[in-house]
Amino acid sequence: MSITYKQLSLDSVWNLSWNQAKKHFIVIFAVNVLLWLCSQISTFFVNTTSLAMTLKDPSIYTNPEQAMEVVMPLLLAIAPMLMLGGFISWLVSSYFQISLYQLLVDGVKGMTPNLGERIKGAYKGYLNYIISVFVSNLLVSLATCLCLLPGLFVQVRLLLVPIIAANKPEATLGEVIKESWNLTRGHFWTLLGYGIVAALVNVVGFICCCVGIVFTQVITQFMLANVYCMLSQEDEPEYQEEQSYEGEYNQEEK
Repeated sequence: MSITYKQLSLDSVWNLSWNQAKKHFIVIFAVNVLLWLCSQISTFFVNTTSLAMTLKDPSIYTNPEQAMEVVMPLLLAIAPMLMLGGFISWLVSSYFQISLYQLLVDGVKGMTPNLGERIKGAYKGYLNYIISVFVSNLLVSLATCLCLLPGLFVQVRLLLVPIIAANKPEATLGEVIKESWNLTRGHFWTLLGYGIVAALVNVVGFICCCVGIVFTQVITQFMLANVYCMLSQEDEPEYQEEQSYEGEYNQEEK
């Protein structure tokens, strides 16, 4: 028996993601907590660096000359450490992001996500992930500088770069970019609709006393993983997986 996904549509993506989010909420939430902690640490370093730059302004001191004699050596000493701290927290966050994308795909494929194993194994594609995400963001930024619409187009076409890089650590930068571009071909409007729906779902979750976003974020993360797996199946028709939810997949005998 070969398992075939439903055809890509917002309705099918939403239904699958809702069920998967309920089943695997705890493990995905745990990774999101780790990512949140990393973001808070990074924000601390950014805010502290901004404060340090403000202290360089002599006009805020009663005695500028004497104040700067004390402040400038201190700033020169701590500024590099602050920037290094922010950079390290970003590197750690990227590592956990790889684990998150792998766990999401595991859940979509019907496997039981194992947080410990994914965290231990995330180093395999770490460098490739960082380079791929950096280059894709750079391409989106360059396209946006030309005009908003080209930037939006490139962003949608490179939407799958992070999840591809995380789940295919052996792939080169060119292969990751090319695969995202090929998989999203012909699905621009559907994927744009996915992005809008995901944003609206998280907004609704935030409005619900800020607590709802804890669950809606997991749903929208599974939405991305389902989009990736559905589009990937077009190139991998023999993809096998365990059926997890009744009515979620169509089964066809060979």
